Amino acid sequence: MEQDRLEVVIAAQANQANTALKQLVGQINNCAAAVTSLTNNFNNLGNTSLNNTAKGIKKIDSGLNGFASKMSKVSRSMSSVFNVGRIYLMWNVTKRLRDTLYKCVTLSVDFIETTNKFEVSMGRNVDKAYKFQDALAGAFGTARTDMMEFQATFNNIMSAIPRFKRRGFLWDF
Repeated sequence: MEQDRLEVVIAAQANQANTALKQLVGQINNCAAAVTSLTNNFNNLGNTSLNNTAKGIKKIDSGLNGFASKMSKVSRSMSSVFNVGRIYLMWNVTKRLRDTLYKCVTLSVDFIETTNKFEVSMGRNVDKAYKFQDALAGAFGTARTDMMEFQATFNNIMSAIPRFKRRGFLWDF
């Protein structure tokens, strides 16, 4: 009896296993159909997507070409702007050099004129006057050219007065 019962239990379990196996085969078939459908969709999607992607890449490429041409134009414009800037820079530099050179020449001429006026005004006492200028510059740190100009002018004025005219140099009396 036990053997019969065991056979019945095995048969029942075999039927359940068979039913479960049929269900599993059905589910596998459904899954295979879904995979086939998905593969077909991916293939269609892939072709369409590849075409759309290729079109998009072509649009991007043409956009980049347009951007490159615009950047080339901007580069040429900036180059001309920098050329104008260089011209402006050179103009300012040469102007400053010209002004500096002019000032140097003017100061040289003024110094020569001041020295000449000083020497003519001091006459035979020019050596004493130069020593006085050295002492004045050392003591007070004055500009020699300006002080020579002042001293020569003062000596010329004082020499024009009759009392100082005989001596010719103010510091001799």
